[in-house]
Amino acid sequence: MGNSAEELHALYTEWRGRMPARQGSTVNDALKPNTAEGIAEIIRAYGLLSTIDQQLKYLASRKHRVSVYQRQLGRWARVPLSLNAGWGNSTMPEMLVSDEILEQIEGLSYYLDGKVLAYDEHDVEQLRPLIDRADSLLTDDDDMDPRLKMYLRRLIGEIRLALDDEHAGRVFDFTTATERLWVAFTAAADQAKPEAKGFWRELAGQIVPTVVGGAAVEAARIALEITTGLGA
Repeated sequence: MGNSAEELHALYTEWRGRMPARQGSTVNDALKPNTAEGIAEIIRAYGLLSTIDQQLKYLASRKHRVSVYQRQLGRWARVPLSLNAGWGNSTMPEMLVSDEILEQIEGLSYYLDGKVLAYDEHDVEQLRPLIDRADSLLTDDDDMDPRLKMYLRRLIGEIRLALDDEHAGRVFDFTTATERLWVAFTAAADQAKPEAKGFWRELAGQIVPTVVGGAAVEAARIALEITTGLGA
């Protein structure tokens, strides 16, 4: 899973590139609907558009301001139909995909960065045994501050939902969640019973080091303090 808007922008840009700005270029030249490869690309375009539609609905349900992209989506969906240019008529690349549409899709791709699944499937699936182990440790620890325990359970629940639900996983910010996990595991190690401290530190050490950057970790610490009232 990746950034569907970025992929759609690349596909539409490629279609335009097949129509040099000269007399005689047609939409047939760009989309090649009479070939298996052309049909596969058109199907892919609508698959990406469907995914974007699902992502925007999911984000809207969580109070993200995406209505402008939802209004634009219909125009993007008309591109493979070539309603403006026709199929066999000589036309210009702008009539197939306008600069405005490409800029709109590019804008959405920037907006979705950090909100959609950027890891590959292997990286994300490595989170599952991590949160399962953390869940087990929480069950066995009666001494941890209940505010931190509630924070960790909520975060584990969010990650598990994203792993199990295809629609949620497409737009879940796994990078930020992983940073929050690292900070929360470190805080749990500080609070845990002596015999459990090593387990929490081990879990923190299993998180991919490259995603634990200074500024991001500081933001995650602040989020933990605001949510729980605890210092990390």
